[in-house]
Amino acid sequence: MLKGPKVSSKQKPQAEKIVDLHNQVIMTTTMVPYPLVASEAQGALVKDVDGNVYIDFSSAVAVANIGHNHPEVVKAVKAQADKLIHFAGNDYYNPLQAQLAQELVSITPGKFAKKVFFSNSGAESV
Repeated sequence: MLKGPKVSSKQKPQAEKIVDLHNQVIMTTTMVPYPLVASEAQGALVKDVDGNVYIDFSSAVAVANIGHNHPEVVKAVKAQADKLIHFAGNDYYNPLQAQLAQELVSITPGKFAKKVFFSNSGAESV
């Protein structure tokens, strides 16, 4: 279990190497990433490749809002991965996608016809 936060002000040799490699082979998009090179995470804590532990106030950019490596989520992901990891839901019918849409429709307020739009990215959602 991770304990922290714990941050050393010493040089970060592993992180610097990875940041340098990233800058050599990956294009910058909309922003230059913060030089945190994560190696593992649990709950709200993230450990970098040099052993520093940080509090993840971004929730992994909002996708880990119940914490990193939550046991129930890990269990569900492993169970699903044993059956089917990915199947293009926009190109074919998928029972889990239909069931999720049904659940979302049932909890959405209002008395009107409702449908769900699944997208691959935020750009498609606008």
